[in-house]
Amino acid sequence: MFKTEQLALESFTDGILKAFRHCFRFLKHGQKKHFMLGLNTSILKEFLLDSRNYPVENVQKFCSVNMSDEINYKIRHVHIDVEAEDESANYIRRFLGKEGLSLFGGSHWWLHRDSQLKAWWFEKRQSMQHLSKDEKIIFYVHGGAHYLSTVRTNAFHIQKHAAALGARTFAPEIRLAPQFPAPCSLHDSLSSYLFLIRKHNPKNIVFIGDSSGASLIISLLVLMRDCGIPLPAGTVLNSPWVDLTHSLPSIVDQNTNDYIPAEGFHHRASKYWPIPNVSSLFDSTTASMKNLSKQELSTKIHTSMQGQVDQLKNIIPSLRELSKENGRISYRDAQDRLDPEFFYTFPFQVQFYAPNHLLKHPLVSPLFTENLGGLPPTLVLGGGSERLRDEIIYIAHRMSKDVYDGKPTKVQLELYDSCCHVVTALPLITEARVMIQRTANFSYWCLKQHDTSYMSLNKHLSGELSSSLDRMARLRISRDGKERLMEPESEIPSLQIPKDMLGTIQIEALCRWIDVELQILSKDSAKPAKFFADFKHAEAHGYLEKPAFYTQEGENPPLSAVIANSKIHPHKFGKQKYFRSCF
Repeated sequence: MFKTEQLALESFTDGILKAFRHCFRFLKHGQKKHFMLGLNTSILKEFLLDSRNYPVENVQKFCSVNMSDEINYKIRHVHIDVEAEDESANYIRRFLGKEGLSLFGGSHWWLHRDSQLKAWWFEKRQSMQHLSKDEKIIFYVHGGAHYLSTVRTNAFHIQKHAAALGARTFAPEIRLAPQFPAPCSLHDSLSSYLFLIRKHNPKNIVFIGDSSGASLIISLLVLMRDCGIPLPAGTVLNSPWVDLTHSLPSIVDQNTNDYIPAEGFHHRASKYWPIPNVSSLFDSTTASMKNLSKQELSTKIHTSMQGQVDQLKNIIPSLRELSKENGRISYRDAQDRLDPEFFYTFPFQVQFYAPNHLLKHPLVSPLFTENLGGLPPTLVLGGGSERLRDEIIYIAHRMSKDVYDGKPTKVQLELYDSCCHVVTALPLITEARVMIQRTANFSYWCLKQHDTSYMSLNKHLSGELSSSLDRMARLRISRDGKERLMEPESEIPSLQIPKDMLGTIQIEALCRWIDVELQILSKDSAKPAKFFADFKHAEAHGYLEKPAFYTQEGENPPLSAVIANSKIHPHKFGKQKYFRSCF
């Protein structure tokens, strides 16, 4: 059986069994309305847990399956030209500046791609008609923790958004980490938007994104605002993942009913992952490595890695003690009982999307953006039982309070009772239908602010909000769509967290992550060493071929990108062997 087929079977059967046990408990207590939500949540959760037993590239391949409805929707792709990519790159360079580009590893490496950038158009066949010059468009950026899924996998709910508003949808096929880490996906999103607005008025466009895609949209909007690029009419952020440091309490909440694992995302070792903090593993110069065989190199690297793992195991008791006190590592306070540089010297990369030293950068974690004012009217959606709940609430309030050039950002925050992360991605869920309908109505309202003559093809939309949106509307939404006002800010714990605690490491979250990573690495302890030894041996002996963008002066791309996109030259190695992206 193929690995991806085995993953599908294991995840589905495990999920079904646990889901029915979970749901029958609801039925026993008369809570039939939660059956389908519990079923979907359990299946997704088991898939994410089972996927830890597979390399990241296998899971990516499995998660690239086509879920689009090509019977009821016309779907076609367009290629984004190099001119749009170059224009986008120049804006990003201007926004980051010399220091920022240095943090990300250079100004050119992130231009490399293994295929031409494309975006997908979705249009409901029944509503196809002659397109006017002022047609309305959804610009959709999909989620997937920055490393999973594709546009066509997300088509299930992208198409529902298109049908609900009665508009075409334009969705870029962004590059995924760890093969293409930050800022690759930001570059793809901006390039696609610049391509789109050549022929379409930005005020006829609304942005919608989910999870990591919603996070990308915030970064994109801030960059566009600061660079003077025309902004869209409105924005919808569905369960935005805005804090990759996991510093807010709901991440470690035991009472969440979510499919996002409490321990974060993990996968078996492969040539793409795990990526240790290998700068300390490669102390030897390239010249000295020429005298070592690949086996000797592998032994050397494995010994060094094992030393770091042992060192990590030795500090776990100290971490456990701090965890009992609900402790945090600030890595800024010299009085911390642990190494203040712990966050940067931690021997493993925690997130697939970016190295540890970038996790607080605003383009990676928008929670740390200095000013979120002056953005288009924004609808922020979240589930009352999801792990990202606190950061969703926090970012919505931050956006509404900030002012940029005298302009605030109008925000409507909607928290859906008992819902998990991105509930719109789940089939046959009442809450998903409600959320999609309310998203469409908010998008309709945003578009009407700039074109009062606009009439949505969906006659069920009013284009009116239940209350005026002067600065912020704060709502809780029931399963059947009934609104009620959210409690005062003073009663919401996540809004009482001191600002200097944001971005600090919650010990409990770190311990959970370490426990799983060490379990996985214990099964594959020699594999990463072998992959790195092959790579370093080829580099030392001159038969490693890196992408041209990676070899330019001043370029220092993240290791995950270098390994994934370099190849060992065939005539030097006997037979062709690639370190390349699998999708």
